[in-house]
Amino acid sequence: MDPVLPPAVHSAEAAKLKRPLFWTALLAGCAVVYACTSAPPVYEADAPGECSDHADNDLDGLFDCDDPDCFGSPDCQGGDDDDSALLGPCRPVDHLWDPLTEPMRLPCEPTFEICNGIDDDLDGFLDPKCGTQSCTGSVDCTHGGLMPDADCNQNSAVGPVCTWIDGVPPVDNILDCRGMLCPPGLKCVQGDCLVPGKGLPHSSCTSGADCPINSGCLSPIEEGTVGYCTWFCHDFPCPEGFVCGEFVFENPHTGTTVRQMTCDYANAGNSGSESGEGNGPGCTAQSCPECADNVDNDGDGFIDCADDGCSDFCGPEGSGPGCTPTLCPACEDNADNDGDGLIDCEDPGCADYCD
Repeated sequence: MDPVLPPAVHSAEAAKLKRPLFWTALLAGCAVVYACTSAPPVYEADAPGECSDHADNDLDGLFDCDDPDCFGSPDCQGGDDDDSALLGPCRPVDHLWDPLTEPMRLPCEPTFEICNGIDDDLDGFLDPKCGTQSCTGSVDCTHGGLMPDADCNQNSAVGPVCTWIDGVPPVDNILDCRGMLCPPGLKCVQGDCLVPGKGLPHSSCTSGADCPINSGCLSPIEEGTVGYCTWFCHDFPCPEGFVCGEFVFENPHTGTTVRQMTCDYANAGNSGSESGEGNGPGCTAQSCPECADNVDNDGDGFIDCADDGCSDFCGPEGSGPGCTPTLCPACEDNADNDGDGLIDCEDPGCADYCD
């Protein structure tokens, strides 16, 4: 800031004060000009190895053999380091994706992008799993199976949006997959890139690490701590014993229709419905183990006899499979077999078997 001077001397004194600054600036400017004009220009390939060192040596935004300065370099004859990378399953993080000459690829190392509606790193993945892109099904979010650990959150308050695939456990760091890309074959789970689990469709899970890369650990209730592996099959086939079916949902906030393709039991007989309880492996006309295992096998929020799918195996308490005039297993299994909120001898249906 200039010193405050009396009006009578302001111009003269100010000139004296500014004069050294002016010459200093002029000399500095001359030094800069001299340095710029006297130093040799910097090009990629000025020194040996610069066309294969994974560095942008001339700071023009082009690396190694992507820079025209390297076109005559021996390192770029017959395929350079970046060209060979194009043939690999992943994209080196220092390689700028060229949409005109190469396909989209996941990075070779985990990367993060700000969730701002902009493809900041120009890799073709716009806000991956960020919840900023609308969808009508998970097929809209996975880029044809390239990013299988993403899905369409059908219940989002702003309408269906593309997010991370898991919902359990309901902890803060489950959000850390927003904007994150993992290398091929790895799944983003609570901000880490992990080898996917092997849980079958409808099997119980405590986190996304228990389920395959195209399967989310999802709870049938909001903020549930126990979930079930929900396999999405629009990009990958279902395992043996399961079939791919379409399930239709409606967003409770916007009324938007969402169509999901997920795996269900092959013998469910009700493809397209949400319930498969009572149709799993081991079920016969007389009994069904999954209707008495205290597990929500189809992930619809209803367990055992509380699920309509088990109606053939559950009657009123005291009349289920195995009951005789003197004995009824359903009255001493510590389970609410008919889903009326009453367990064993609390239920009037067990009156004949309880003192």
